[in-house]
Amino acid sequence: MQTINIDLLDLRTLDKALKQIEQYQKRLRELIPDFLKACAETVRDMANNIISGLPYESDIISGLQNSWKTETAEDGQVVTLINNYDKAVYIEFGTGLVGSTNPHDEASESGYKYDFHAHGQEGWTFWLRGNAMDIPQDSVLSEKKHSDGSTEIRTAGAPATMFLYQAATEFAERKVYERVWKEFASKRKL
Repeated sequence: MQTINIDLLDLRTLDKALKQIEQYQKRLRELIPDFLKACAETVRDMANNIISGLPYESDIISGLQNSWKTETAEDGQVVTLINNYDKAVYIEFGTGLVGSTNPHDEASESGYKYDFHAHGQEGWTFWLRGNAMDIPQDSVLSEKKHSDGSTEIRTAGAPATMFLYQAATEFAERKVYERVWKEFASKRKL
């Protein structure tokens, strides 16, 4: 923390103090994108912690945990955290009738649709080669093994896991950003 000394009877010290404050403000403005990126990385780490406990196969967990990126707006005032894994949206929001029974808190606001193709209770079928499972086992309505090694799975969807929503909510509610700021400021001797 920087200290500024002022002699109230000496206008030169006031001028000097104002210049120091302006320089400090400028430095803080320049650091905003880095601070926001540090916040996004903290939310990512919190989300990865939640992801590690999800009921998915290890390749899906790994895919989710290793598919993060951040994008910084041109003015540096907004940093967006993105998960590019091809199943991330479905795992975050859930799918089908199963997902709609306990929808993601942001589903309607973001325009997300459950049971988009109106499969209802009958669900839908997809095929897997090998043993890779795309959905939690409790979302499987039926499973049929075929002689060619493939598996036919009937599902009515998967529940929302809200891994990113939970992480971002916890980050805000527990004021984790204050700890991030203290570490950030300490490293830069602010």
